[in-house]
Formats: sequence, C-alpha cells, structure tokens
Amino acid sequence: MVMSAGSHHRPWDNLGTIPMHRAMARIAFHESPQDFAAQDAHFETRFPFGESHRHLPLAVVARFRFAEFLHARGETGPALQQLALADSAFTRLDMPWWREQPAALRGRIEARQSFRGFAPYLDG
Repeated sequence: MVMSAGSHHRPWDNLGTIPMHRAMARIAFHESPQDFAAQDAHFETRFPFGESHRHLPLAVVARFRFAEFLHARGETGPALQQLALADSAFTRLDMPWWREQPAALRGRIEARQSFRGFAPYLDG
C-alpha cells in the first residue's frame, strides 16, 4: 500500500517492527555475543514504540527477551529488573502462557545457572 505524504499511519502499520527488532537482536547475539551495544539498540528503541503505539503485548515480550539477553551476558541485576517489569505486565495483560515464563527464568538466574537458550523452557 502506497501512502500519500499527507496520510496518517494507523497504529498497526508498524506492528512488525517489534518482532523484527527482537529477531535482529538474536542475530546480533549469535554473530557477536560481546557486542552489547548492537543487541541493546534493537530493544531500547522498541519499548517506547510498543508502549506509545499500544502494542503492549509485543513490547512486554520484548522486555522478557531483553531479560534473557541480559542473563546471557551475566548481568543479573538488570536482567531481574526487566524480568520484574515483564512479569507484572504479563499478569496485567492476562497473558497466561507468558505469565509462566518469568518464574522459570528467574529460577535460572537466581540459581546462577548459565544461559542455555531462549524460552520456552521445555526442561523446566
């Protein structure tokens, strides 16, 4: 769809940008695990976008994924902060499957287990 210069974007026009940036952050993580700036850039701009465009479920999942990245990098405190934000939002938004995921990740972080992969955590 081609939009004229004076047209307005609808809230869902850019809906795919949040999952796209999550995917790009995962690619950056796998290609250059120590390039934190590249990974962070894909998340930090997505939170305000998702919240301002009322794509809260996608923005909250992005926060949870960011907590996973922080855990993978050994940043326990920031990972738990992002996880707490995601956890409360999953409850508030009534996202039952996602609501179960923070407990598993929190358990891994608090037990000082190394990062083994992204949710879903099939092995508990």
